[in-house]
Amino acid sequence: MEKWKKVWADWKAKTKKKALAMRREASGTGGGPSSRQTLTASEQRVLGIMGLSAVFGLVGIEERGFDEPPLQGSPLPSPSRDTVHTEFPSQTAADEIMLYSIEGTFYLY
Repeated sequence: MEKWKKVWADWKAKTKKKALAMRREASGTGGGPSSRQTLTASEQRVLGIMGLSAVFGLVGIEERGFDEPPLQGSPLPSPSRDTVHTEFPSQTAADEIMLYSIEGTFYLY
């Protein structure tokens, strides 16, 4: 029984992937040759059993994220910027390195 569950799960996943690829191609901007993929009768039956919402999602459903609390002031300190002049053993006599400091930690850019 477990073997058939795996076969069914694999078949659903493969069919869903193929249907999504076909949808993506159909809504693409073009510019290249079409792959002309089609669903077999068996794949169409699998989609019928799964339902189109399993592949394409529900229409008209608003996606919501997490509510973020309003920021009061700056939650992170603003980095300070210092310019450091240094000499390198290369052809350039002096290069500028931007040194940023955030709470005592320095970053070179």
